Amino acid sequence: MASPSDSSSPPPSPTPTLSEITSSTKDTSFAAAKEEEWCEAINSSDEKKDLSSSSLVSVSPSLVFDKLGSDSPVGIISEGSQDAALTFPEGGVRGWLVVAGAVHMTFAGFGFINSWGVFQAYYETGMLASSSSSSIAWIGSLQYCLIFFPSLVMGRLLDTGTFILPFSIAALTYVVATILIAECTKYYQFLLCQGLLLGLAAGVMFGPTFAVVSHWFRQRRALAVGAVVSGSSIGGTVFPIFLRKLIPLIGFKWTLRAAALLIAYCVGFACLTLRPRLKPVKVEGGLFNFAAFKRPAFSLYVVGCFLVMAGLYTPLSFLDVAGRRIGLGDFSSYLIAIANATSLAGRLVPGYLADKIGPVNLLIPFSLLSGILIFAWPFCVSKGSLVVFSALMGIGTGAFVSLYSPGVAQLGETHDIGRRMGTLTSILSFAALIGPPISGAILTRTESFLSVACFSGTIVIVGSSVMASAKWALFKSWKGRM
Repeated sequence: MASPSDSSSPPPSPTPTLSEITSSTKDTSFAAAKEEEWCEAINSSDEKKDLSSSSLVSVSPSLVFDKLGSDSPVGIISEGSQDAALTFPEGGVRGWLVVAGAVHMTFAGFGFINSWGVFQAYYETGMLASSSSSSIAWIGSLQYCLIFFPSLVMGRLLDTGTFILPFSIAALTYVVATILIAECTKYYQFLLCQGLLLGLAAGVMFGPTFAVVSHWFRQRRALAVGAVVSGSSIGGTVFPIFLRKLIPLIGFKWTLRAAALLIAYCVGFACLTLRPRLKPVKVEGGLFNFAAFKRPAFSLYVVGCFLVMAGLYTPLSFLDVAGRRIGLGDFSSYLIAIANATSLAGRLVPGYLADKIGPVNLLIPFSLLSGILIFAWPFCVSKGSLVVFSALMGIGTGAFVSLYSPGVAQLGETHDIGRRMGTLTSILSFAALIGPPISGAILTRTESFLSVACFSGTIVIVGSSVMASAKWALFKSWKGRM
């Protein structure tokens, strides 16, 4: 088989052809037809390279699979010089144990941090009453930022097979930080302990979690990731009620200590079960995957996700505050639990459908509808309307968290998924950092949730449009599985 980049050049070293790969396929005419599609997929990629004896192709495996279709008889495709067969267990005892460990991690990590709205309201009316809403919001935003930022380093450590030790240290630090929050009395102490230490430890654990799951699943990857992120929905439902009910009964300090005990079990289970499948690889380049940005589709996708992230988490940060302003009292804390509970549907259902029609194909409309929904927030001035808004908003945020990770996994090779995922999530950390404080400053300045909604809703809609342009950049069409 001649090099697809130059049919007239001398043939390179013998390489496996598509016919050899599909030797079990008796219909040779079908295999020949697929071989032509194979060449077309390579020629259409911007990563064309000559075939060599050490690699079958150097184009994105995801792109080739999309070109050939998910029902292609191609069972093994080598990935660049790594020669890693694209065959995945798609489950099994070991694979689902990895998923279970990841669920425990997201329950204790993202689930607890998603309960920030309860702390925001509690601090505003009690321990930090002298601080502004915007100042207090910086504590929660720092958590959200740091839960994403360490992915830049942890993604690379996963690719090189050395993430277990820092993951375990972070798990211990996360438990200790939760206990230390109970001892804080001043704003800077909460900022350092709950914002910096807790957020950083959660980020070190969160960074490799989804990429490890991707080692075990391909065709069912979106479903597996949807199951993993459901852990944060369950945790985000349990912890707000847990905190609100126990603080009046046993006090703030013992409530945090009880939470630390539950968290210790969850992160311990994750440490024992989260293990990568692929062999460590030596990836060219530094921690930040600049080469990935040579692809317009990836660059636009990152920008779109950044904008959506900057606006999407504002309602979750201020739902409790909004409920108290319209006189809902203690019931307002349940709004966060409701949003996190319904996000379970937003994580699982789109995750299942994404395996059939593509994660980005679902992410775009879900994000767009969430942006439109945010504009209705200021007009929810009754208990019933705010409950409905919280439920629908939870579905939107759940869909985003569930789908952005499988989306970026499709835009490159599997052996480099940790570094590519780390690049995206580290960029998203800055969106999580600036979004709620900007909204808090707008709220402090205007005393109106209408202004906050206009800011958040607008950037989410713009971000959805940019993600749609990423699909156009890849396919030059609105059709195609992405």
